[in-house]
Amino acid sequence: TLFILGGVSNLSEEPGKAGTEFVMAIAGPLMSLALAGIYWLISILLKVETTFTHAIVVYMAQANLVLGIFNLLPGFPLDGGRVLRSIIWRGTGDLLKATNIASIVGRIFGWGFIGLGVYLAVFVNGGLLNGIWLVFIGWFLNSAADSSQYEAILKEYLTGVKVENVMDKNPPTISPQMPVAELVQTIFIQKRKRAIPVTEGDRLLGMVTIADVQGLPQDRWQYTPVSQIMHRQPLYVVKPEDDLNTALKLIAHYDLNQIPVLSQEKLVGILTRADILNYLELKRELKMKGNKPSQTPTA
Repeated sequence: TLFILGGVSNLSEEPGKAGTEFVMAIAGPLMSLALAGIYWLISILLKVETTFTHAIVVYMAQANLVLGIFNLLPGFPLDGGRVLRSIIWRGTGDLLKATNIASIVGRIFGWGFIGLGVYLAVFVNGGLLNGIWLVFIGWFLNSAADSSQYEAILKEYLTGVKVENVMDKNPPTISPQMPVAELVQTIFIQKRKRAIPVTEGDRLLGMVTIADVQGLPQDRWQYTPVSQIMHRQPLYVVKPEDDLNTALKLIAHYDLNQIPVLSQEKLVGILTRADILNYLELKRELKMKGNKPSQTPTA
């Protein structure tokens, strides 16, 4: 993802092993340094040092060198910070502990960049632009370190907790023949639901949401059955035995508010964002540290 400070790689999930993360993290800086070396060799081969082409090649060598060195700084979540985390992870066997340490180092570097940026902007003539730039970089490092640490803690809390322990096991459902007007009045208004499964018996046919209703003119609500506007199969679903991390990834990736839980093609529950947040809040209030079944609350 490209943005004002450069680019960021978004990983779909964290590496499963310390060695895997080390290889992934070190590859980027090494490639930048290799490119710097290649451009430097090209600049030597160009005989005339005053040409426009030579200037571009020299600039590319310098830019890749700076980028490679910068990304090797042990400030999480820079590549160097991930290398540091992988080394600590390998030594301790504890991903959360390694993430916490790497995040602290990342914050130290972030505040260091902010301090250097303020110094350049205030006390060095002509250093205002570079100072502001360093402050932005420091702010980014601090924010990214906080976010990465939160994600690691969240993963630690949710791993091993089964969906069936948190889901609503008796969710309300509606018939595909229900008129949209009745859906709006009895489900969206009275029960304050924003989405609801559409079933025949215990077989899931689809999901209908407020967004689905918004696309239908109100004068047709009374005569239109839910089956004509609902989202049909295939839907994004999870199983009761899946852990909450799996469900949360699906909810976050597709920006879902709720997700059906199916067992042998039968609807057995609904898991919502609120269910996961309520579980985390309850766990925090009770100061629960484990994910053993006896410690897992039900919704």
